[in-house]
Amino acid sequence: MTSYYSGNMRPGANLSLPYQFRINRLIWLAIAVVALMDVLLVYLAGLRIVLHSERNFLLIMAACMILALISRYLKRDDMLFFFCSVVLQLVAVSYVVSFAEYYGATLKRPLMDAAFIRIEHGLGFDWLAYMRWLNTHTSMA
Repeated sequence: MTSYYSGNMRPGANLSLPYQFRINRLIWLAIAVVALMDVLLVYLAGLRIVLHSERNFLLIMAACMILALISRYLKRDDMLFFFCSVVLQLVAVSYVVSFAEYYGATLKRPLMDAAFIRIEHGLGFDWLAYMRWLNTHTSMA
């Protein structure tokens, strides 16, 4: 078990938090800010959010949250806590960003495919050549 706690300090006390814990809190703050911006943009765009099948999302979040809390406060296993936190953050970010994508679609801006293709070619990547190579090398696909 890896732990950064000293025997005299309670879990969560600011003086016992290493750098990773502070960064973790900043990431959650950034996710919350993006979520608030999404709510505002969706409201301004006149969109309505309908949540149909959020059961899997909520189950993953709840399982990771419970495991993170157990690992943080009962087991004092920081590595497991950080793993659970990263999984929670990735799930939360993917969920929050999806609302921004829907908002972006309402702007009815022209597609930027040509610009993205130029950027990819500038970086030395060619999707068409890659797909042709995969089609000829089916064992690699």
